[in-house]
Amino acid sequence: MTEVGALFFLVALAILGYWIFLKWYPQKRREKRKQDLETDLLRMVSGRQDVAERLVRLEQRRSPDKPRSWHLEKAIEQLKRDRR
Repeated sequence: MTEVGALFFLVALAILGYWIFLKWYPQKRREKRKQDLETDLLRMVSGRQDVAERLVRLEQRRSPDKPRSWHLEKAIEQLKRDRR
């Protein structure tokens, strides 16, 4: 392989690695955010999984087209608002 060919190969490999990272990283970040929201909601309801899930299901019925992380955020906001 010539030097130009090797350089081209390395650049292509770097671009591919960067593209894979860009596809993978946001998904991992969203998953982490969702886990953090679930933990926060559980903490707010003293670990009662049934209560947390009921609050999320209520939000899902109100807006079925939204993602689970959105429903978790709304359930947390509603719980904070109710506790004021």
